Amino acid sequence: MTKLEISRELAERKDMPLADAIKAVDGVIDIMKDAFKNGRNVYLRGLGSFIIKERKEKTGRNPRTGEVIIIPAHKEVKFNQSQSLIVKQ
Repeated sequence: MTKLEISRELAERKDMPLADAIKAVDGVIDIMKDAFKNGRNVYLRGLGSFIIKERKEKTGRNPRTGEVIIIPAHKEVKFNQSQSLIVKQ
């Protein structure tokens, strides 16, 4: 599902103009980005947690050339889903 599809669904479910729904979805995404930039985790009850993880520097290999490269230490966002999102077969 794309951001536009989410916006359309939100507009339909909440009986609001599509432009307002797009602004709302963009606003939530901007708030989450700012939180991550400031080192804050985001917890959305019923959906899951977006946790910032620190990755150590490590060596890697370029798959095309086989050249050994250094992958610098960095932070990344990991998503842990809520138990209510688990799809049971």
